[in-house]
Amino acid sequence: MGIITSHVAFHYWVDEQYLQLDIYSCKEFDKHTTIKFLETFWKIDKSVSLFIDREIGKEFEIERIGFEKPGA
Repeated sequence: MGIITSHVAFHYWVDEQYLQLDIYSCKEFDKHTTIKFLETFWKIDKSVSLFIDREIGKEFEIERIGFEKPGA
């Protein structure tokens, strides 16, 4: 879905129970709140999130955030 100068792309594989969600935003947002919402909404037991800061005029910065429920 396009959002003015941003977009959200969603991919889901049923058999593998695998989800990919791309959020491209020109505005800042709280990535931890976003991850927590998705983990709760989709009842996720394990996730790996990559945040890529691609601000113009800067080197790309990549942050990896992992999550796994105890006993998962």
